[in-house]
Amino acid sequence: YSQGVAEKRFKAHRPIYGFGVEPSERNHTNRMAIALSILRVLNKTEGRTLMDLGGGEGYIAALARDLLGYESMMVELPQAACDRARELFALPAESQDIHNLPYADNSVDVLVLSEVLEHLRDPFVALREAWRVTKSSLVITTQEAYPWNWERLSRHNLRNPNADHAELNHFHPDDFVALFGENVRFLNPSLIIPMQDETRISEEEAKRLVPELAAEIPFNPGSFGIMVVVDKMENQRPPRISDEELIEGLFSSRVSLPNEDRSSEVPSYNWPQLKQSTRDSDDPFSPMSDSWSQDQREHVLRVQRMFSSSDSLSFLPGFVATGLTLLASILRFALAPGSPVMKLRWAAGNFTMDRFRKLLGD
Repeated sequence: YSQGVAEKRFKAHRPIYGFGVEPSERNHTNRMAIALSILRVLNKTEGRTLMDLGGGEGYIAALARDLLGYESMMVELPQAACDRARELFALPAESQDIHNLPYADNSVDVLVLSEVLEHLRDPFVALREAWRVTKSSLVITTQEAYPWNWERLSRHNLRNPNADHAELNHFHPDDFVALFGENVRFLNPSLIIPMQDETRISEEEAKRLVPELAAEIPFNPGSFGIMVVVDKMENQRPPRISDEELIEGLFSSRVSLPNEDRSSEVPSYNWPQLKQSTRDSDDPFSPMSDSWSQDQREHVLRVQRMFSSSDSLSFLPGFVATGLTLLASILRFALAPGSPVMKLRWAAGNFTMDRFRKLLGD
Protein backbone atom coordinates (compact mmCIF):
# COMPACT_ATOMS: atom_id res chain seq x y z
CA TYR A 1 0.00 0.00 0.00
CA SER A 2 3.00 2.34 0.00
CA GLN A 3 4.16 1.72 -3.57
CA GLY A 4 4.06 4.87 -5.68
CA VAL A 5 2.87 7.25 -2.98
CA ALA A 6 6.09 9.21 -2.91
CA GLU A 7 5.72 9.81 -6.66
CA LYS A 8 2.02 10.64 -6.18
CA ARG A 9 1.08 7.68 -8.40
CA PHE A 10 -0.17 5.06 -5.93
CA LYS A 11 -0.64 1.67 -7.61
CA ALA A 12 -4.19 0.78 -6.59
CA HIS A 13 -5.76 -2.63 -6.09
CA ARG A 14 -9.07 -1.43 -7.57
CA PRO A 15 -9.76 0.87 -10.56
CA ILE A 16 -9.78 4.05 -8.47
CA TYR A 17 -8.51 6.23 -11.36
CA GLY A 18 -11.26 5.17 -13.76
CA PHE A 19 -11.80 2.35 -16.22
CA GLY A 20 -8.59 1.35 -18.00
CA VAL A 21 -6.49 4.01 -16.26
CA GLU A 22 -3.19 3.02 -14.66
CA PRO A 23 -1.49 2.63 -12.24
CA SER A 24 -3.82 -0.05 -10.90
CA GLU A 25 -4.11 -3.80 -10.99
CA ARG A 26 -5.71 -5.38 -14.06
CA ASN A 27 -9.20 -6.82 -14.63
CA HIS A 28 -11.11 -3.55 -14.23
CA THR A 29 -14.25 -5.01 -15.83
CA ASN A 30 -14.58 -7.73 -13.22
CA ARG A 31 -13.62 -5.43 -10.33
CA MET A 32 -16.20 -2.84 -11.37
CA ALA A 33 -18.86 -5.53 -11.80
CA ILE A 34 -18.25 -6.69 -8.24
CA ALA A 35 -18.40 -3.09 -7.01
CA LEU A 36 -21.68 -2.53 -8.88
CA SER A 37 -23.17 -5.71 -7.41
CA ILE A 38 -22.35 -4.50 -3.90
CA LEU A 39 -23.68 -1.01 -4.60
CA ARG A 40 -26.95 -2.43 -5.93
CA VAL A 41 -27.49 -4.26 -2.64
CA LEU A 42 -26.52 -1.22 -0.57
CA ASN A 43 -28.80 0.98 -2.67
CA LYS A 44 -31.82 -0.97 -1.41
CA THR A 45 -30.64 -1.58 2.17
CA GLU A 46 -31.82 0.56 5.08
CA GLY A 47 -28.92 1.99 7.05
CA ARG A 48 -26.77 5.03 7.74
CA THR A 49 -23.38 3.72 8.86
CA LEU A 50 -21.18 1.35 6.84
CA MET A 51 -17.87 -0.32 7.66
CA ASP A 52 -15.70 -1.97 4.99
CA LEU A 53 -13.55 -4.67 6.62
CA GLY A 54 -10.34 -5.31 4.72
CA GLY A 55 -11.26 -2.52 2.33
CA GLY A 56 -7.83 -2.00 0.74
CA GLU A 57 -7.39 1.64 -0.22
CA GLY A 58 -11.09 2.41 0.43
CA TYR A 59 -12.70 2.13 -3.04
CA ILE A 60 -15.99 0.44 -2.05
CA ALA A 61 -16.47 2.48 1.13
CA ALA A 62 -15.90 5.73 -0.78
CA LEU A 63 -18.39 4.76 -3.51
CA ALA A 64 -21.03 3.92 -0.88
CA ARG A 65 -20.49 7.32 0.73
CA ASP A 66 -20.32 9.42 -2.42
CA LEU A 67 -23.13 7.73 -4.38
CA LEU A 68 -25.50 6.48 -1.67
CA GLY A 69 -24.90 8.79 1.28
CA TYR A 70 -23.57 6.26 3.80
CA GLU A 71 -21.32 7.36 6.65
CA SER A 72 -18.51 5.07 5.54
CA MET A 73 -15.58 3.83 7.59
CA MET A 74 -12.80 1.40 6.76
CA VAL A 75 -10.84 -1.14 8.76
CA GLU A 76 -7.60 -2.70 7.49
CA LEU A 77 -4.70 -4.41 9.21
CA PRO A 78 -1.83 -2.54 7.49
CA GLN A 79 -1.52 1.01 8.76
CA ALA A 80 -0.34 2.02 5.27
CA ALA A 81 -3.73 0.99 3.81
CA CYS A 82 -5.51 3.19 6.35
CA ASP A 83 -3.21 6.08 5.44
CA ARG A 84 -4.05 5.63 1.74
CA ALA A 85 -7.80 5.58 2.48
CA ARG A 86 -7.50 8.89 4.33
CA GLU A 87 -5.25 10.48 1.71
CA LEU A 88 -7.00 9.27 -1.45
CA PHE A 89 -10.65 9.24 -0.36
CA ALA A 90 -10.81 11.28 2.89
CA LEU A 91 -12.17 8.16 4.61
CA PRO A 92 -12.03 7.51 8.35
CA ALA A 93 -9.87 4.40 8.70
CA GLU A 94 -8.48 2.34 11.57
CA SER A 95 -5.91 -0.44 11.75
CA GLN A 96 -7.52 -3.40 13.53
CA ASP A 97 -7.38 -7.19 13.50
CA ILE A 98 -10.52 -8.43 11.75
CA HIS A 99 -10.46 -11.55 13.96
CA ASN A 100 -10.90 -9.47 17.14
CA LEU A 101 -12.68 -6.20 16.46
CA PRO A 102 -12.91 -3.73 19.36
CA TYR A 103 -16.40 -2.49 18.47
CA ALA A 104 -19.62 -3.13 20.38
CA ASP A 105 -22.32 -5.57 19.28
CA ASN A 106 -24.79 -4.20 16.70
CA SER A 107 -22.88 -0.91 16.47
CA VAL A 108 -22.69 -0.51 12.65
CA ASP A 109 -25.67 -0.74 10.30
CA VAL A 110 -23.96 -2.50 7.37
CA LEU A 111 -20.63 -4.33 7.11
CA VAL A 112 -18.90 -5.21 3.83
CA LEU A 113 -16.20 -7.85 3.30
CA SER A 114 -15.22 -7.88 -0.37
CA GLU A 115 -12.52 -10.30 -1.58
CA VAL A 116 -11.12 -10.69 1.94
CA LEU A 117 -12.15 -14.05 3.43
CA GLU A 118 -10.00 -16.17 1.13
CA HIS A 119 -6.83 -14.55 2.52
CA LEU A 120 -7.54 -14.86 6.26
CA ARG A 121 -6.00 -17.31 8.70
CA ASP A 122 -9.41 -17.99 10.29
CA PRO A 123 -12.27 -16.72 8.10
CA PHE A 124 -15.06 -18.14 10.27
CA VAL A 125 -13.83 -16.26 13.35
CA ALA A 126 -13.66 -13.10 11.23
CA LEU A 127 -17.26 -13.70 10.14
CA ARG A 128 -18.27 -14.14 13.77
CA GLU A 129 -16.85 -10.70 14.51
CA ALA A 130 -18.52 -9.14 11.47
CA TRP A 131 -21.88 -10.72 12.38
CA ARG A 132 -21.52 -9.50 15.97
CA VAL A 133 -20.74 -5.89 15.06
CA THR A 134 -23.32 -5.44 12.29
CA LYS A 135 -26.79 -4.32 13.29
CA SER A 136 -28.58 -4.88 10.00
CA SER A 137 -26.75 -6.55 7.10
CA LEU A 138 -23.50 -8.24 6.19
CA VAL A 139 -22.43 -8.17 2.51
CA ILE A 140 -19.70 -10.61 1.46
CA THR A 141 -18.02 -11.29 -1.88
CA THR A 142 -15.33 -13.84 -2.67
CA GLN A 143 -14.13 -15.21 -5.98
CA GLU A 144 -12.99 -18.37 -4.20
CA ALA A 145 -16.48 -19.92 -3.94
CA TYR A 146 -17.70 -22.80 -6.07
CA PRO A 147 -21.04 -24.46 -6.90
CA TRP A 148 -19.90 -28.02 -6.13
CA ASN A 149 -18.15 -29.25 -3.01
CA TRP A 150 -15.94 -31.62 -5.01
CA GLU A 151 -14.69 -28.64 -7.02
CA ARG A 152 -13.98 -26.73 -3.81
CA LEU A 153 -11.99 -29.68 -2.43
CA SER A 154 -9.95 -30.08 -5.62
CA ARG A 155 -9.06 -26.38 -5.74
CA HIS A 156 -8.20 -26.36 -2.05
CA ASN A 157 -5.86 -29.28 -2.65
CA LEU A 158 -4.03 -27.30 -5.36
CA ARG A 159 -3.60 -24.09 -3.34
CA ASN A 160 -0.16 -22.60 -2.70
CA PRO A 161 -0.23 -21.14 0.82
CA ASN A 162 3.26 -19.69 0.38
CA ALA A 163 2.33 -17.54 -2.61
CA ASP A 164 2.18 -13.78 -2.27
CA HIS A 165 -1.35 -12.73 -1.23
CA ALA A 166 -2.33 -16.40 -1.35
CA GLU A 167 -5.90 -17.67 -1.58
CA LEU A 168 -5.86 -19.82 1.56
CA ASN A 169 -9.55 -20.69 1.75
CA HIS A 170 -12.13 -21.96 -0.73
CA PHE A 171 -15.86 -21.82 -0.01
CA HIS A 172 -19.12 -23.54 -0.85
CA PRO A 173 -22.61 -22.00 -0.30
CA ASP A 174 -23.32 -24.61 2.40
CA ASP A 175 -20.61 -22.99 4.55
CA PHE A 176 -22.61 -19.78 4.79
CA VAL A 177 -25.89 -21.61 5.47
CA ALA A 178 -24.16 -23.43 8.33
CA LEU A 179 -22.86 -20.12 9.71
CA PHE A 180 -25.93 -17.93 9.27
CA GLY A 181 -28.92 -20.24 8.86
CA GLU A 182 -31.71 -19.36 6.48
CA ASN A 183 -31.27 -15.57 6.68
CA VAL A 184 -28.82 -15.62 3.80
CA ARG A 185 -29.11 -14.76 0.11
CA PHE A 186 -26.71 -15.96 -2.60
CA LEU A 187 -26.27 -13.63 -5.57
CA ASN A 188 -24.04 -13.35 -8.61
CA PRO A 189 -21.24 -10.78 -8.13
CA SER A 190 -19.88 -11.08 -11.69
CA LEU A 191 -20.41 -13.46 -14.60
CA ILE A 192 -17.42 -15.15 -16.23
CA ILE A 193 -19.01 -14.86 -19.69
CA PRO A 194 -18.97 -12.48 -21.60
CA MET A 195 -16.22 -10.77 -19.59
CA GLN A 196 -13.73 -8.59 -21.48
CA ASP A 197 -10.80 -6.86 -19.81
CA GLU A 198 -9.88 -3.20 -20.12
CA THR A 199 -7.26 -3.85 -22.82
CA ARG A 200 -9.95 -5.02 -25.28
CA ILE A 201 -12.87 -2.61 -24.85
CA SER A 202 -13.50 1.10 -24.44
CA GLU A 203 -15.08 2.75 -21.42
CA GLU A 204 -18.35 3.18 -23.31
CA GLU A 205 -18.42 -0.52 -24.09
CA ALA A 206 -17.62 -1.27 -20.46
CA LYS A 207 -20.60 0.83 -19.34
CA ARG A 208 -22.83 -1.56 -21.26
CA LEU A 209 -20.96 -4.73 -20.26
CA VAL A 210 -20.40 -4.22 -16.52
CA PRO A 211 -24.15 -4.06 -15.67
CA GLU A 212 -24.63 -7.28 -17.65
CA LEU A 213 -21.84 -9.02 -15.73
CA ALA A 214 -23.31 -7.74 -12.45
CA ALA A 215 -26.79 -9.02 -13.27
CA GLU A 216 -29.05 -9.28 -10.21
CA ILE A 217 -29.48 -13.05 -10.50
CA PRO A 218 -28.86 -15.95 -8.09
CA PHE A 219 -25.42 -17.51 -7.79
CA ASN A 220 -24.96 -20.09 -10.54
CA PRO A 221 -22.18 -22.13 -12.20
CA GLY A 222 -21.43 -19.19 -14.51
CA SER A 223 -20.77 -16.82 -11.60
CA PHE A 224 -17.23 -15.59 -11.01
CA GLY A 225 -17.36 -16.08 -7.24
CA ILE A 226 -20.31 -15.47 -4.94
CA MET A 227 -22.08 -12.63 -3.15
CA VAL A 228 -23.55 -13.52 0.24
CA VAL A 229 -26.03 -11.15 1.88
CA VAL A 230 -26.88 -11.87 5.51
CA ASP A 231 -29.81 -9.94 6.96
CA LYS A 232 -30.05 -9.80 10.77
CA MET A 233 -33.30 -7.87 10.49
CA GLU A 234 -35.82 -6.75 7.86
CA ASN A 235 -34.13 -3.79 6.23
CA GLN A 236 -35.20 -3.47 2.60
CA ARG A 237 -36.07 -0.01 1.31
CA PRO A 238 -36.82 1.71 -2.02
CA PRO A 239 -33.64 2.48 -4.00
CA ARG A 240 -31.86 5.66 -3.00
CA ILE A 241 -30.98 6.41 -6.63
CA SER A 242 -31.80 4.83 -9.99
CA ASP A 243 -29.68 2.04 -11.43
CA GLU A 244 -28.67 4.35 -14.30
CA GLU A 245 -27.38 6.91 -11.78
CA LEU A 246 -25.52 4.17 -9.94
CA ILE A 247 -23.76 2.99 -13.11
CA GLU A 248 -22.90 6.52 -14.18
CA GLY A 249 -21.59 7.32 -10.70
CA LEU A 250 -19.43 4.20 -10.67
CA PHE A 251 -17.74 5.12 -13.94
CA SER A 252 -17.38 8.82 -13.17
CA SER A 253 -15.83 8.31 -9.72
CA ARG A 254 -12.08 8.62 -9.95
CA VAL A 255 -9.09 9.69 -7.89
CA SER A 256 -6.96 12.47 -9.35
CA LEU A 257 -3.52 11.91 -10.86
CA PRO A 258 -1.08 12.98 -9.60
CA ASN A 259 -2.47 12.01 -6.19
CA GLU A 260 -3.60 14.75 -3.84
CA ASP A 261 -3.60 14.36 -0.06
CA ARG A 262 -7.22 14.64 1.17
CA SER A 263 -6.58 13.55 4.75
CA SER A 264 -7.53 17.00 6.05
CA GLU A 265 -11.06 16.39 4.66
CA VAL A 266 -11.74 13.25 6.74
CA PRO A 267 -15.17 13.79 8.36
CA SER A 268 -15.43 13.94 12.13
CA TYR A 269 -18.35 11.58 12.75
CA ASN A 270 -17.78 9.16 15.60
CA TRP A 271 -16.51 5.62 15.26
CA PRO A 272 -18.70 2.84 16.65
CA GLN A 273 -18.94 2.39 20.39
CA LEU A 274 -16.25 0.12 21.81
CA LYS A 275 -17.20 -3.19 23.39
CA GLN A 276 -17.11 -3.09 27.17
CA SER A 277 -15.62 -6.49 27.94
CA THR A 278 -14.09 -9.56 26.40
CA ARG A 279 -16.23 -12.54 25.48
CA ASP A 280 -17.13 -14.75 28.44
CA SER A 281 -18.01 -17.84 26.39
CA ASP A 282 -15.77 -20.82 25.66
CA ASP A 283 -17.45 -21.13 22.26
CA PRO A 284 -15.20 -19.36 19.71
CA PHE A 285 -18.24 -18.68 17.48
CA SER A 286 -20.55 -17.17 20.10
CA PRO A 287 -22.86 -15.25 19.78
CA MET A 288 -23.23 -16.19 16.10
CA SER A 289 -23.51 -19.86 17.05
CA ASP A 290 -26.17 -19.50 19.75
CA SER A 291 -28.91 -20.82 17.45
CA TRP A 292 -26.84 -23.43 15.58
CA SER A 293 -28.00 -27.02 15.26
CA GLN A 294 -25.56 -29.87 15.79
CA ASP A 295 -25.31 -30.36 12.01
CA GLN A 296 -24.39 -26.70 11.52
CA ARG A 297 -21.69 -26.87 14.18
CA GLU A 298 -20.21 -30.06 12.77
CA HIS A 299 -20.10 -28.54 9.27
CA VAL A 300 -18.34 -25.39 10.48
CA LEU A 301 -15.78 -27.32 12.53
CA ARG A 302 -15.08 -29.73 9.67
CA VAL A 303 -14.44 -26.94 7.17
CA GLN A 304 -12.43 -24.95 9.71
CA ARG A 305 -10.10 -27.93 10.19
CA MET A 306 -9.63 -28.12 6.43
CA PHE A 307 -8.82 -24.40 6.24
CA SER A 308 -6.32 -24.58 9.10
CA SER A 309 -4.39 -27.56 7.73
CA SER A 310 -1.29 -26.72 5.71
CA ASP A 311 -1.27 -30.19 4.15
CA SER A 312 -2.98 -31.36 0.98
CA LEU A 313 -5.97 -33.67 1.31
CA SER A 314 -4.46 -37.15 1.45
CA PHE A 315 -7.40 -38.82 -0.28
CA LEU A 316 -7.14 -36.51 -3.30
CA PRO A 317 -3.86 -36.87 -5.24
CA GLY A 318 -2.65 -33.82 -7.15
CA PHE A 319 -3.32 -35.25 -10.60
CA VAL A 320 -6.89 -36.14 -9.57
CA ALA A 321 -7.45 -32.63 -8.18
CA THR A 322 -6.16 -31.13 -11.43
CA GLY A 323 -8.48 -33.33 -13.49
CA LEU A 324 -11.50 -32.47 -11.33
CA THR A 325 -10.70 -28.77 -11.59
CA LEU A 326 -10.59 -29.01 -15.38
CA LEU A 327 -13.87 -30.96 -15.42
CA ALA A 328 -15.51 -28.33 -13.22
CA SER A 329 -14.34 -25.57 -15.55
CA ILE A 330 -15.84 -27.33 -18.58
CA LEU A 331 -19.14 -27.86 -16.75
CA ARG A 332 -19.27 -24.25 -15.59
CA PHE A 333 -18.68 -23.05 -19.14
CA ALA A 334 -21.47 -25.32 -20.42
CA LEU A 335 -23.92 -24.32 -17.66
CA ALA A 336 -23.16 -20.59 -17.69
CA PRO A 337 -26.00 -18.27 -18.79
CA GLY A 338 -26.13 -17.58 -22.53
CA SER A 339 -26.74 -19.47 -25.74
CA PRO A 340 -24.21 -22.04 -27.02
CA VAL A 341 -23.54 -19.87 -30.08
CA MET A 342 -22.80 -16.81 -27.92
CA LYS A 343 -20.47 -18.78 -25.66
CA LEU A 344 -18.59 -20.35 -28.56
CA ARG A 345 -18.12 -16.94 -30.19
CA TRP A 346 -16.89 -15.54 -26.90
CA ALA A 347 -14.48 -18.44 -26.42
CA ALA A 348 -13.12 -18.12 -29.97
CA GLY A 349 -12.38 -14.43 -29.49
CA ASN A 350 -11.09 -14.59 -25.93
CA PHE A 351 -9.26 -17.85 -25.42
CA THR A 352 -5.96 -16.97 -23.81
CA MET A 353 -4.19 -18.57 -20.86
CA ASP A 354 -5.17 -15.59 -18.72
CA ARG A 355 -8.82 -16.01 -19.74
CA PHE A 356 -8.59 -19.74 -19.13
CA ARG A 357 -7.38 -19.07 -15.59
CA LYS A 358 -10.40 -16.82 -15.05
CA LEU A 359 -12.69 -19.57 -16.26
CA LEU A 360 -11.03 -21.86 -13.74
CA GLY A 361 -11.78 -19.30 -11.08
CA ASP A 362 -8.12 -18.62 -10.32
